[in-house]
Amino acid sequence: MIEAKDLRIGDIVRMTDDNGNMVPCKVVGVDMEMCHNSKTRGFLQGAAHLRPFDLPNDEPPYARWCEDIFAIPLSLEILEKNGWKKCARIGYGEYRYTKNDIFLEYFQKEKHFVYQDMWESTSYVCINYIHQLQHILWALGVDAEMEVSHE
Repeated sequence: MIEAKDLRIGDIVRMTDDNGNMVPCKVVGVDMEMCHNSKTRGFLQGAAHLRPFDLPNDEPPYARWCEDIFAIPLSLEILEKNGWKKCARIGYGEYRYTKNDIFLEYFQKEKHFVYQDMWESTSYVCINYIHQLQHILWALGVDAEMEVSHE
């Protein structure tokens, strides 16, 4: 589950469709004020409008409660599919990837990525999911559109 306060228009996430399948989609609207009382989780707040990638443009997006919206883990395959290049090995199971003077370090043992600016400052941001990387790219003024598998 992703809370509404952590969603931005354009985020790539997954939702549970009407058949119970996990479907990748793009956030096209966020409502932090909507709320409902879940039978299993109690009082919940937040909803989003989502457009699955295979949904025709002339059809309206799906509305989902945030409890039915899930993050997509960031992977090496997704990075490479989106033009990130491995530029250095920095340790056992640790690699640096770059795109547009932005560096991400991958730590295999911890299974997460770390953002580091081009000046290699000591400020690090751990990244586990696609939407987290998108937020960093948007903050840097870089195109955050990403391709993911539609399976």
